[in-house]
Amino acid sequence: MQLGWKALIVISLIGLLIGCETKAGNEVGGLEAIPSPDRNEVPSLKLSIGSKSVPKVTGGFEWTAKHGNTETTTKTDAEPVRSGLKKLDAAKADPGALLNIDFDYKPQRLNVYRWEGEGDVIQVPVEQDTVTLPSEAGVYMFKLKAEWEEGDLSFGTKIEIVESSSSSGNEVVSGGVIDIHGNVENVELLDSFLAGGLERLRITHYTKEGDPIYHDLTASQDGIELRYDTTEDKFGSPQVHTYSCGRLERAESDTALTYTMKNCSGKQKDIEVLQIDYDLSKQDYFAFALQYGVGERNVIDTIQGRLVKDLQNGEVTEVSDFKLKPDQMQAIYKQLKLSNFLGEKKLSTACNRKPHVSYSLQVKINGGSADFKWSECDESKHGNQMTKIAEEIAAMVASTDTYM
Repeated sequence: MQLGWKALIVISLIGLLIGCETKAGNEVGGLEAIPSPDRNEVPSLKLSIGSKSVPKVTGGFEWTAKHGNTETTTKTDAEPVRSGLKKLDAAKADPGALLNIDFDYKPQRLNVYRWEGEGDVIQVPVEQDTVTLPSEAGVYMFKLKAEWEEGDLSFGTKIEIVESSSSSGNEVVSGGVIDIHGNVENVELLDSFLAGGLERLRITHYTKEGDPIYHDLTASQDGIELRYDTTEDKFGSPQVHTYSCGRLERAESDTALTYTMKNCSGKQKDIEVLQIDYDLSKQDYFAFALQYGVGERNVIDTIQGRLVKDLQNGEVTEVSDFKLKPDQMQAIYKQLKLSNFLGEKKLSTACNRKPHVSYSLQVKINGGSADFKWSECDESKHGNQMTKIAEEIAAMVASTDTYM
């Protein structure tokens, strides 16, 4: 009889442990846990802009699932992603909106590309599983390539950027200064406004949902009128406020550039209209690789730690374990951020000069990457920007003790 009670107690304890294990598998801290995806199944992808789903096409793929000592391969044939996109209706989005990329099984590597014209493809930076969409109106086609140990998958989507029409009724400089989540295009227009070269200027800030908020500046003999307009912010409080301000002040430091309206009417005397933060200490990782010169034989590479100099006699000399000082990396990051290196760049490698200098720049920031190629013949706004940055990097390195 005593032995029977012991057996009953053991059975009860086993049942209790099984029950606890089952509950622990379904709940974390009292909340239902999201089950881990079955890695034997092909991952699924959800694209969205804000709360709206974005349609996509799926390319052909090959997926190998492991079941113990056996493997099962799933292979599908599909038309190329670009061909499928021609039949896909474009999702509409505001300039600078965020495209959210959500896999149920996170890939080991994810690259996003955008087609330019008929054949050119440029890589688009991916930050925290999001892509910042272009600020210019138009229809854009994207390709996403995701890689896992089990296989690779390709997807495509098509998005139409639709310009928001301001309800302010005021005519301002077309385009103006565009602030997309801290990545700023056309900041030089604020300097032109400060110098008296512009009488009116719009600064457009885009929210995370892609809605525009406007700062409209109008200069007069009495000072500057500032109009603050949030009427197109769907997730905010729509309002319009007008202030009379004394002046626009520009403050630049090693880590930030700020434009502030001073001596304004109302309770808030100083109103910040734009800040560009380029504090490198806030980033987890930053490195770059610059190749330049005839045949791009000069290399400044902080990713691999290489410095190569073209001796212009058919030979090169190389230094390994190359590093730049923190203040030098900070200065380079500042120039890149002020050029809006994560924004859209229209660059050209075409050049009819022989020989000619060409450039290749790869920038890695946290988990993202941006790649640029151009030539000395590219005298566009973006071409001149990138050439100036490359020349400043080369001059900085040439002044160091490690330069041969």
